[in-house]
Amino acid sequence: MTLDSRFRGNDSGSVLIIMSTQEQRALISYTKQKVARHFRHHRDPSHGAAHAERVRRLAAYLSAREGQPAFLAELAALLHDIGRRVERRRIPLTHHELSYRLCREWLRADRRFDALTPAQKREVLYAVRYHGNDDANDYRSAALVRDADKLDAFGKIGLRRSVIHCQTSEVALPLNVSLRLRYHLLHFFKTAAARRLVRQRRLMEPIADYLRRLNRKLIKPIRL
Repeated sequence: MTLDSRFRGNDSGSVLIIMSTQEQRALISYTKQKVARHFRHHRDPSHGAAHAERVRRLAAYLSAREGQPAFLAELAALLHDIGRRVERRRIPLTHHELSYRLCREWLRADRRFDALTPAQKREVLYAVRYHGNDDANDYRSAALVRDADKLDAFGKIGLRRSVIHCQTSEVALPLNVSLRLRYHLLHFFKTAAARRLVRQRRLMEPIADYLRRLNRKLIKPIRL
């Protein structure tokens, strides 16, 4: 299944598209390029520029389905994992916090982000910092980014990302544990659109099938 196939179909009637301004689209495009350069030599492609772009597109999709403005959710989606670039086992900070701190530096130092108001910057930083905290709901954009990030962990793309992450990252969980956590993620979607997408596109099936086969391979004889 391609990423685009997640978006096809009309599961809830007409979609409310809230258009962004030309300036906003230009900033999204600029940020996308900045993130791509940032991840150019990143050794874990499962959390690189391609993932950030998919999460942006998913955030835009969910925003439209939920009737919410997409701009800040898209921007935060592009920035949400930039801390992965410096994440190491010896660094006592989560990639969420690392992403937040680096994002704050970017918003301060890069004049292109001066187009954002202080309130908009605060919302983006909140969504980035708490994209792993399902109780951080001060802004609707934060929930949209979290759901979009979760969605990219499902389907064939999500399965492939899990395998790559476990092979390349020094902070990765064992693959069978990582895949089992997908069942946990299912209970924390905030938007009806995300839950509906997983159900209608059967995005859990590749995960469940692969995990079943993997678990069977891990079973060894018991010896006394």
